[in-house]
Amino acid sequence: MSCIKCGGEMIGDDYTMVMHCENVEDTAGYEPDAGPIYCNYPNNEVIIFDADYDSLSDDTKKMVDGQAKRLRELAGREGDKK
Repeated sequence: MSCIKCGGEMIGDDYTMVMHCENVEDTAGYEPDAGPIYCNYPNNEVIIFDADYDSLSDDTKKMVDGQAKRLRELAGREGDKK
């Protein structure tokens, strides 16, 4: 499972450890079944290095751009659930 905000690995099992993004530094105080806890990645953008992006085919670029847009939409909704 990947973090919806940064794409990082989600750590934990929701039984003995709260499920959280690898980029969350402090999970103290959370119950094991309280997750998932996502990071606060700036602007909720997908990280793709320019050199990697430039080497993609046009079809793949369209797919990546669409997924990045969808991830930003989902990340925004997660923040609205407070």
